Amino acid sequence: MDKTTSNRAWKSNSNNRQYKRISRKNSRKVDDPNMELLRWAEIMTLVQDVYSKPFVVPEDEWNKYVDKASQITKDVLIDSIVNYIYDNNLTSFRLSWISQEPIFVTYCEYILRHQYYEDPTDDLISVLLKRSLSELVNENFLTFADKKTLLYEVKGEYVDYNN
Repeated sequence: MDKTTSNRAWKSNSNNRQYKRISRKNSRKVDDPNMELLRWAEIMTLVQDVYSKPFVVPEDEWNKYVDKASQITKDVLIDSIVNYIYDNNLTSFRLSWISQEPIFVTYCEYILRHQYYEDPTDDLISVLLKRSLSELVNENFLTFADKKTLLYEVKGEYVDYNN
């Protein structure tokens, strides 16, 4: 059979009899009738020996992943935002600036996956960043210059109460 050959197959059920076109890609003609049985035996062996066993992550890899993820918390996110503000000498900024920084997006994704068990979406990342900035407003480090456009102003010195 040719790679692009289409065959007609008879489809029958009690109410409807019709021909249906079957398209076969990457198929080849088999001369030996035992080839199909051998392939089925090979598939059954794969299912039994490989596919039916659960996938287990090696312990050292798992520990590296868990350790890294458990170190990223909302406090780390807030501290990194504060460091970003100081490093860039910002006196005011918009939420959109913060949400475009890849490091904050990465931190939010980790926090959402490992602490809130949510799939990160743009909306959830934005909510998490807003909550983090709200904590900085509550600590009198930031203030709203314009709530409609989410413009923040740096108001004072940041005091880390967690350390």
